[in-house]
Amino acid sequence: MATFPYTLIACPCTSFTSPSDTNASSIEDPDDDTTFNPHHVRANFSLYPYEHLLYCDDCHQIRCPRCWTEEIMNWFCPSCLFEVPSSVVKSDGNRCARNCYNCPMCTSPLSINGLEPSAKDHLAPADPNQPAGPFFLSCPYCDWSSLDVGIQFSKANKITDQLVRMRRQGNRSPSPSRTRSTRTSLAPTAELSSAEPDSTPPSQPSQDRFATLTRFYKDQMADSSGAGASGYSDNSTYNSPGNLARIMSIYGGLSHAALKKAREKPRPMREALDSTEGLELLSQPANAESTALEKLRTEGYEATTTLSQRVSHPYNHRVRFNDHLWPIATLLRTRRSKRCRTCRHIIARPEPKMGSTRYKIRLLAQNNIPRLALRLLSPSASSAPVSAFALTPAALQAQHNTEYEKLRPGLPVQFLLTLTNPLFDPVRVTLATPATTPGNVASRVTVLCPTFPIGAASDMWDPDAISSGTAKDQSSEDRQPEAGKVWERGRNWTTVVVEVVPGRLDKKAGSTTEKTNSDESNGSDDEVLEIPVFVRVEWEAEVTAEDAAATGAAKGTKESREIAFWSVLGAGKIAEP
Repeated sequence: MATFPYTLIACPCTSFTSPSDTNASSIEDPDDDTTFNPHHVRANFSLYPYEHLLYCDDCHQIRCPRCWTEEIMNWFCPSCLFEVPSSVVKSDGNRCARNCYNCPMCTSPLSINGLEPSAKDHLAPADPNQPAGPFFLSCPYCDWSSLDVGIQFSKANKITDQLVRMRRQGNRSPSPSRTRSTRTSLAPTAELSSAEPDSTPPSQPSQDRFATLTRFYKDQMADSSGAGASGYSDNSTYNSPGNLARIMSIYGGLSHAALKKAREKPRPMREALDSTEGLELLSQPANAESTALEKLRTEGYEATTTLSQRVSHPYNHRVRFNDHLWPIATLLRTRRSKRCRTCRHIIARPEPKMGSTRYKIRLLAQNNIPRLALRLLSPSASSAPVSAFALTPAALQAQHNTEYEKLRPGLPVQFLLTLTNPLFDPVRVTLATPATTPGNVASRVTVLCPTFPIGAASDMWDPDAISSGTAKDQSSEDRQPEAGKVWERGRNWTTVVVEVVPGRLDKKAGSTTEKTNSDESNGSDDEVLEIPVFVRVEWEAEVTAEDAAATGAAKGTKESREIAFWSVLGAGKIAEP
């Protein structure tokens, strides 16, 4: 729960009507607006602070994360800030293919260091700025290095190519074209089971094994069905002779020979037999389990890998212990722009530079709608002296929160609601609140001045216009709120008084109400006093060139605009009677 008081904005894209309510409302009045219930079980999915909302200039509406779509502008590496084309990401994956790697233990960036310089380099180094090889990757945070896994590099660049070459060492086997001619028929199962365990080649990486299996199954489909019989082929196009013959046979009728050939039983497809075709046996050395158990007894459970370490990279999927973890290539990041789902208008676009964190376009809602702020008119603790130990910021904040967490039921409490206009045009605001707050605890709410103007956010302002319409100029202790009068007014802000009578918490009745209205209210925050306020803003703005081309109005003329939204004001907590 946020610190009291707080203000949340409800996005208009969310509706809390159930199917039964929708049918009933369509019969009675389809345009009837219902009061927003902040205690609804779905209210948490539609309430956002000002900082999380954007604004669409074309629709003139608030946009939440469900109201916009994200488009990937580019891919880049967060370590080297190198931009990667989308075609390379589709073919090579979403990891940096340069020299950027992270530690498998703590995920910190790894640095490339030289192992030890040679004697000739001590005497007359060719390039003093470059370290001498061999090289290794080391973590400056947890002191992990690739030497723990037995990995050394001959060059300081092209680390990815060297790791792939090391990974594929020992996995070489006869080419598929050499062994394909010797397996024209289905091999018996007994021949596979009688193979020696020692003759099983080492396991291939998952990417290579998947590519081998894909190639094998494509060959099997081509051999079993044939391009001439079925009309399909791996690389055939729609204008190939096989596909044209199949289409003509469909629309022109099949001959007796074609029907007889179609009824022929296709040759069964066989499975992969060895590693050249993508097969990987689950057989392990006889002492593999005993070795793992012995290592677990000596080094303990801390030496084993965690689930997050195993899923961090395909090379570490089957690793059991930490001393077998390979370095992890850095994941690429994306820079994304946001578009409105309704009109496809761009509402946020970052700058194209990789090192920049600024936005080229960013339409924030807090720069286009009035900002609401709530505070107590006369806090009960304001007259009490503040002790010396309560002068720290944490103690003052705790004392401030205590004032809002002891609202007594049945006693009127007056709040000051301040609205700030961020626009450069004067606006007229209309506030509407329900007579009683929705939920299990009904509190009475009254806005003393529901309609009032707010000045523009400019440097010029009229003090005489501001003083008119406000309460009488008296001291803060003697001033009394008046109906139809604003409490205070500034250049681009106005303060009005909101009177609240908190409802009573009834535990016995509250439990029954919670059961009966479980689909409408969660019942867990009944003591929290949240006031739904409907805000409607009207103003006149000049017609821009884009609006003039779309609507046909003359450029520079004034047009009326308005925006309406629900807001929730967290006033405090109701104390138990």
